[in-house]
Amino acid sequence: MTAARRKQSSPERILDAAERLFSRRGFYGASLRDIAKDAGVQMSLVNYHFGPKEDLFRQVVRRRADEHASAIAASLEALLERQERESVTVEDVIRALLTPIIDRYINGGEGWRDYIQLLSRASHQHHDANFIAPFVETYQPIMDQYTDEFLSLFPKADKPDVFWSIVFLEAALANILLQSTLAERVSQGAFTATDLDTVLERMVRFFGAGFREIARP
Repeated sequence: MTAARRKQSSPERILDAAERLFSRRGFYGASLRDIAKDAGVQMSLVNYHFGPKEDLFRQVVRRRADEHASAIAASLEALLERQERESVTVEDVIRALLTPIIDRYINGGEGWRDYIQLLSRASHQHHDANFIAPFVETYQPIMDQYTDEFLSLFPKADKPDVFWSIVFLEAALANILLQSTLAERVSQGAFTATDLDTVLERMVRFFGAGFREIARP
């Protein structure tokens, strides 16, 4: 264990370890025993501080949720403040959504990278899984704001088309942030999903065109 980790309190080390393992293995693939070992603590301490695995997962999601959610919400607010609403394009809204997520993933350090990957995995869980309740409670209202903006851009489009476009956008983002090897396989090794500096604008162009297509009268 590094000197920096030894200075952390046991709860901090446990949360860091849980975040790391949940992000890489998912909720079901990371055991409390694995998390305790990674944190360098006795398993009894994990149970003492956080209880069952579901409660630990909830605490991991909550720890960074307000800061992350606020950044995503603020990105949309900033867009609407600096541009007249009639000049806002679908590409602007997509970029506002993706930029704070990808920027934090690239520049936020290992902890933020693990956290965002964890959220990407959580987005694939069944919404009746009670341990992801903090994820839904925190992030769904913000996604609803973005959904409203997409709907306002295409008032004549069928709502299901707009909703499905948002689903495709979120699914693609989650796949990329989980560092899927699909991009590498498709391009025969020419690029990878980790090249996020170029991924952002490619996604903006691709999904912008997709939204525009489904909105055709």
